[in-house]
Order: sequence, then C-alpha cells, then structure tokens
Amino acid sequence: MGIFIMRVIYNKKGMKRYGICIFNELRAVKETVANIYSNLVDVLDADIFICTQKTFEDDAERLKLFDRKVVCKEIYERPDPLLYMPKIREFPYGGNWRYPGGEHFYVNMWKMAQVLKMFDTDYDYFIFMRSDTNVLFPIKKDFWENAIHVQEGSEHGGINMNMLVIPSQIVVEYCLSFSDCVNEPYSFMSAEHDHLGLDKNHLNTERYCRNIFIHKKYETKIYPCNCFLTAGSLDDRTSWSVIQYDNEKGVFYKYKEQLDLAFDNKRKYNDGQLY
Repeated sequence: MGIFIMRVIYNKKGMKRYGICIFNELRAVKETVANIYSNLVDVLDADIFICTQKTFEDDAERLKLFDRKVVCKEIYERPDPLLYMPKIREFPYGGNWRYPGGEHFYVNMWKMAQVLKMFDTDYDYFIFMRSDTNVLFPIKKDFWENAIHVQEGSEHGGINMNMLVIPSQIVVEYCLSFSDCVNEPYSFMSAEHDHLGLDKNHLNTERYCRNIFIHKKYETKIYPCNCFLTAGSLDDRTSWSVIQYDNEKGVFYKYKEQLDLAFDNKRKYNDGQLY
C-alpha cells in the first residue's frame, strides 16, 4: 500500500493544533479506534497521521476504521533495518533494544519523520501512540510549550513511550534521533555510558530512549496515565508480555499495573479529582 497524504488543517483558528501519530503496527484497532476518536481526536479537534509496517493480512481493512480526520496514512513493507542504520550492530550493548522489532520501530520513526517534515509548522503538538492503546478518558491539555510530556508508569527503566506529547519544533528531530544516534556509534552511546550508569548487557528500548532524551537535553514532564495496552484476543500479536483478560473490567491487557493505574485514574477523572 502506498502513502496517502491530504494537506488539510482542520483545526479552528486560535485553537492549539494537535496531530495524533499512530506508529509501528495496526494492532487491536477494532478494540481501540472508538476511544481514540472520542477521547483524543474529538476532544482536541486533532488530525491523524498513520505510518505503520505491514503486519496483518487485513491491514487495509484495519486502516479503514480510521474514517475521518486522517491527513496521512501509509502502510509499508518492512525493509532491512541496516539500510537505515548500518552501524547499529556495532554497539557493545546487549539487551532487547536492538531486537528485530526494536530495529523496525526505529525505522518506523525515520519514516514518520519524512511525513512530519511537511506538517510540523502546521501544528503545536504531536501525540505519539500505538494503535493498541485503549484511551479511557481525555488527555490533559495544559502542556508545557518546550517539554515532552510522558505518561506516568510503564518506564521499564527508561522512558514510557506509550503516549508521548511532543512539541512540533522538535518532533522531526525526535523521530530521527533513534536512527541518527546509532549511525554514530561511538560518539553517542559509549561517550555517555559512564555518565548514564547503564548496564551494557541489559539495554532495552525504553532505556535507549532515555539515553536519547539525555543526549538531546529534552525536558520532560509527567502527566497522568489515561490508557493501557490492549489486544483483540488472548492469541493476538504481542512482542513481550503475555496477553491476559480481566473479567471484572471486561478487557484484554498486557501489563496489570498499567491497567489498574489507568482505571484508577479514570475513576479520579470522573470524580473531578485528576484535572
């Protein structure tokens, strides 16, 4: 499937302009798309940018579920990551940060950057999220202008990348940083190793992202968790965690702590105690 781009900026004059970037794979879209629209797109009057890897036989049908406010949509065949990051396997760091899925995520961010180069000045913020993110209630709106906003929890020793809110002035740099930093291996990771106190045998994607944030001097702000990673069934595609089902809440989930935090925050939000 090729790339479709429609340069239309829907947001009304005078309002903060938001773009929602759906990245990586089109997982669990049937379970999440309604809440993505009701709790993000409609609340923020946001536009949608979709750039994902071809993964499922019904990817085209999944893509059709995003049926309005879509500015860009692309599903591409997975390329060889070494075409984009020829030096990534020269690093002296172990861990899952460069497992095949991680390498393809970095390529995906590079491809998203090529799209956003055409639109970054049209928006104030871009919200990055996976399609299997079940958004339980609206995101807070009072963002700091120059900070990347990170959800609480699910850090896995680094940066929680489940739903990042990124100012437009650094969004392209952020996307390119995953591949750019590994294309200069011993000028970035090795130089920062002692300062960051990393375990060279246990570097994951979240810790790698934290390294980038420190290297780029990105300021971060933490905001309340309003979502959790879900699935369509117990047999659905997953990278690490085993998919489970919560009978009380009636949802599939991957991380129990994340699920409970999101639902507890939903209760607080409904009671007017969160923001």
